[in-house]
Amino acid sequence: MNCEVKFLRNTNAVYYSGNLLEATVEMNLTECVRINEITSKFIGYAKTEWTVDISKYNLQTFTGRIDYLDKKIQVLNEDSTAVDLSPGTHNFDFQFQLPENIPTSYKSKFGSIKYKIQVVINFSSLTKSELFFDLPFIVIHPINLNSIYPSLNEPIKVELAKKFNFNLASSDLNMMVVVPQGGYVAGQAIEVLVQIENLGRTRVKYVKIALRKISKYSCQLPKPLNKTSTEVLIKEVIYNEIPSKSKRDFLRSIFIPPVPPNIENCDLINVSYELKVKAKTIGWNKSPALKIPIKIGTVAIANDNLIYGEGMSNKRVLPPAYEDSFRNSAITDTSSDEEE
Repeated sequence: MNCEVKFLRNTNAVYYSGNLLEATVEMNLTECVRINEITSKFIGYAKTEWTVDISKYNLQTFTGRIDYLDKKIQVLNEDSTAVDLSPGTHNFDFQFQLPENIPTSYKSKFGSIKYKIQVVINFSSLTKSELFFDLPFIVIHPINLNSIYPSLNEPIKVELAKKFNFNLASSDLNMMVVVPQGGYVAGQAIEVLVQIENLGRTRVKYVKIALRKISKYSCQLPKPLNKTSTEVLIKEVIYNEIPSKSKRDFLRSIFIPPVPPNIENCDLINVSYELKVKAKTIGWNKSPALKIPIKIGTVAIANDNLIYGEGMSNKRVLPPAYEDSFRNSAITDTSSDEEE
């Protein structure tokens, strides 16, 4: 006897929230088998967990959990009568409509959002009582940047006037960053214009542009606790010194890797993105930096002037290998973590 549970009409096991999920239990039998029932259960949840040093010799674990799916479906034998199956191949199909507002699948060091189908085959046999199957799948909550965030198609400009001494009459360094819009999908490029005017005596050694993922986590027990971690996804360092009394303009394209869209509909895990531009100055002064929030969606803004990665075009589909970011077994947070 060989039993297998597999998805129908979806080989990647990647679904949008609101999609119809169809699957089948396939049994290849070499002899007659009596089955009491076959059940499937759709499970989805968000979970957070981390450990905090309460004192020198005391560690405390904080956890949180929210269930999004908990639906049981009777695949075979709704009337509780045993069924005899003859030798051969038997398929038992079942389906489930995913809710519209469940969050995107996610995995990290401090929390995850996971979905799976749990199938149980119950036999009327003394030698074989039950078979269990766990079939994970990926959910993507769609974000249409054109309709959900219509203002994102406008250019964003941020400016900073930095003073390196106590002379408040004028600034020592003026910094400006401009991007053509605030929303993108994986595979697109952010065109970043950086303008720096150095009016003081401090030299600017280099300029660093980084696309960062900001993950915020919440726990419920034993008491509410929050944590924030930052991961640098892409960075580019421009080694072009800006001497005193000079001005430089830089234009760079920052391509967005296959990352999940913003997660904003989960009470335990929130994922957002930002562009950070930093001018590294010489000496003890704090280097000035500017940040621009970036929305990552699943449907690109209708703008034919944007730059796309290899093989990409302005189509309303997921870019190639989009689901790979969810299957990555280790997502490393590379910056500081903060509890609140």
